[in-house]
This record gives sequence, structure tokens and C-alpha cells, in this order.
Amino acid sequence: MISDNAASSPGPAAQQAPSNLPIPVVDFAAFQQGNEATKRAIAQQVQQACQNVGFLYLKHHGIAPELVERLFRQAKAFFKLPLAIKNQIPWTTPECNCGYIPMQTQHLDPTGAADLMEAYNIGLRQPGADAKWLPEQTELNQALLEFYQAGGEVCGQVMQAFALAFDLPETHFDAQHDSHYSTVRLLHYPAVAKDIEPGTIRAGAHSDYGTITLLFQDDVGGLEIWHDGSWTPAPYIPGTVVVNTGDLMERWTNNSFRSTKHRVVVLPWPAAVRSRYSMTFFYRPNIDAEVVCLQPCHSPQQPALYPPTTTREHLISCLRNSYQLGNEE
Repeated sequence: MISDNAASSPGPAAQQAPSNLPIPVVDFAAFQQGNEATKRAIAQQVQQACQNVGFLYLKHHGIAPELVERLFRQAKAFFKLPLAIKNQIPWTTPECNCGYIPMQTQHLDPTGAADLMEAYNIGLRQPGADAKWLPEQTELNQALLEFYQAGGEVCGQVMQAFALAFDLPETHFDAQHDSHYSTVRLLHYPAVAKDIEPGTIRAGAHSDYGTITLLFQDDVGGLEIWHDGSWTPAPYIPGTVVVNTGDLMERWTNNSFRSTKHRVVVLPWPAAVRSRYSMTFFYRPNIDAEVVCLQPCHSPQQPALYPPTTTREHLISCLRNSYQLGNEE
């Protein structure tokens, strides 16, 4: 089913977002540069997107296009390395959640088939993460470090918008993320045969586990979100990053913000015969941060729906399920 003959030219249809796209596009430059009133106006737009859809596109987000392009190039080169080299830095435990994940190892939907993808996860604070870098891949390693730093800064600003949306101090979430337990993930979805069955899954339906996720995708397409009872495309839009809220944010806000399920499908030919690449920044609170329902999000009439939890407790449980360990993001 997997083909080695992936076309390299972008598909023109993937460049255009559908006119009825339910995922809003928010210009974030005004939040980064504006006064208090402007920040609150942008925070309201972000809040509405997280409440209604759980996804949004940010433009003028602050991560340099050159860095994004450079990391995409390095990611493609990494996945072309021989399997024996990639397997020198294997993913081994959810506690670390770093290293190389071979093709069809993970089940993002634990009830479904193995995901038709390979991945490389890297973090800075996970135990054992230092051993999951290939020393000779200096350009890749430098790009990963720069992306980790830039992603953390943008996510911190988005969290400030969240705080303002709930009339909390702008710095409300800072303390829980000052040693954020985040992961950068590079993903390669291989090309498949022309006669692939419609709806074939590259990544099974799942929600993300942390606070928020930044996703940069290429123009091959296939990302879908569950919205209003059906799967809706979330296409590539040049100059933007896809942002979605995760499980811990849903718990923090008492289901005010959605942790929306999403998946990656194989689109019909010619997209099917192209490899798809994406890179994500999973932003998570400090590993032992306690996630307790925000004060503005509960009342005697609307009690908290979830007991307190920690990043460690929720994350490790989700990772174990996705890799089906013991019974295995």
C-alpha cells in the first residue's frame, strides 16, 4: 500500500481554504503589540474559537517563516535516514516520550488500526531526553531547539490571552508553565497507492493531552476535526499555524474550551501519492502542576466536572493508552 514515488509539487487545491471553513483565522499581531483594550478584543476572538470549535488559525504568530521552512527541510532529511540510524534513538517510555517512533507503532485511537506514520519526538525536561538526539544531526538539532524556544514563547502569549478571556490576570498561567513539559514532534505520513480505500487513516481520531498545540502542516491535506457531528477539513492556510486546545485546558475551563477530536485521513489521488509532513509543538504545564477548575468557570449552579489532576497523571495515562503499553502520542 505504501508508495515510494511521492510527487514533490504542491497541489493547487490545497492552497485554498473552503469558504465555509468553521475554524476562525485570528490575527495575533494585535495581541502581541497592542494595548490592554486591543489585547482583550483579541482574547475574545480566541475564546470564541476555543469554545465553539476548539481550533483556530493564528496568523502573524511570531514564529519566523524561515525557521519553519528550515525545520521542514531537516525533518524530511531525517525521515529519509536508514531505519538503523533512526532506531539508535528509539522511543521507549511514556515518562520520557522522546525518540523515534517507527511506522505503524502508535494507535492515537487506541480502538483503531495502527497509525500510518512515523514520528520523532523531542523535549528538554523529560527524564532521559538527552539520549534521544543524534549528535551528528547538528542542523536538525539546532532547528529543533530554536523551534522549541519559539513555540514556548507563542504558547505563553496564547495562555495570556486565555487568562484575559476569563478576566484573570494576564500572568495567571505563567507559574504553571515556567518549566513547561512540552514536546516537539516531527511527523511523516508516507505516500500510499493510488487505489487506496476512501477514508484510510493516517492518524486515528484523538484529542491532544496538554494545554494547547501548535501545528504546522504542509499542503498535502488530510487533517480533519470533529465539528457539529461530522468530520470537517482543516486545510493548510499559508502563513498561519493551527492552534487547538487540549484535554488539560478543557478540564481547567470546566468544558468551556473544547478538546476537539481530530484525525488525518488519506485524501484521494493525487494527494494520496504524496508524502505528508507536519510538525507540532505540544505545550503542557509543568510536570507536577495541579490542574484545578478555574474560579470563573464553576459555581454552585455549575459545579466542577473534573477532580484535580496533574500533568504527570493525565499525560502518562494517555500515552500508555496510545502505545498500548502493558496490556502504548
